[in-house]
Amino acid sequence: MKIGVKKLVSAMPIGLTEKFIEPFAITVNPSHVPVALSRSTDLMGFWERVYNVVAFIVISSFAETVTMPVTVQLLRKYFGPGIDSTYALNVAAQSTFLLTNGNEFIDFPRPINSKLVYVSDIGIGKPQPLNEEFQNLMDSAKGGVMLVSMGSIVASSRMPMNIKNAFVSSFRAFPNITFIWKYEEDDDLGCDSQNIVKKKWIPQADLIGEFSSSCAFAPPEDHCCCVHITGFITVSVC
Repeated sequence: MKIGVKKLVSAMPIGLTEKFIEPFAITVNPSHVPVALSRSTDLMGFWERVYNVVAFIVISSFAETVTMPVTVQLLRKYFGPGIDSTYALNVAAQSTFLLTNGNEFIDFPRPINSKLVYVSDIGIGKPQPLNEEFQNLMDSAKGGVMLVSMGSIVASSRMPMNIKNAFVSSFRAFPNITFIWKYEEDDDLGCDSQNIVKKKWIPQADLIGEFSSSCAFAPPEDHCCCVHITGFITVSVC
C-alpha cells in the first residue's frame, strides 16, 4: 500500500545496531568497532577482536532470522501483504535522515555519513516549572499547544516574507491550536490571529518537559506537539 510519503525520516531508539544500519550505507568493521552490547572498547586485543567478529556474525544472523521477520509481519499488518524484508530495507535506504539515540562525542570512532543525526538528552538540564505567563498559555489552550522554534542560530524573523506568511497561513488553518512561535522581532505579522503567540525567548526545555508530562497523562482527545527545526524537522506528537 502506498501512502504518498515523499520524505522519510527513520529512527533507531536503541543506538546503532549492526544489521539495521546497513540500508543507510553505514558500514561496521568488527575489527575496530565494538558490536552492540559488547564490553570492549575500540582498543581491542587479538582475542577481543575474534570475539567481536563472532558476536557480529551472531547478532547479524539473529537480526535476519528473528527480528526482521517480526518487523515484516508488523509492516504487513498495516501496509499490506506485499511487503517483504527486501522491500522494507529498500524503503529504509531512501530515508533522508536516520535519528539515533546516542552522542557522537562519546561514541566509538566509526564510519558515518550525512544521513546520521545523533539525538540525545545528554547535556539537557532537568525541566523546571513554567513561569506564570507560559503556564497560563498552556492552561488556556483548548485544542492543544504547538511549539515552533528554529533554534538559537536561525532567526524566524529573518526568513523571507513569503515563508513567514506560509507559517502564519498554516497556523491559521488550525484555529483551535495555540502556536507558540519563537520570533525575534516586534512586528504585526500574525497579530490578528488569536492562536499565534510570538515570543523572543522561550524556555524550550521547560516547555518540552511540560509537553511530555502533559501528553503522558492526557486523555485521547487532547493533543500536544513540538516542532524543533535545526536543519531537519523533529516532531513529537501526543
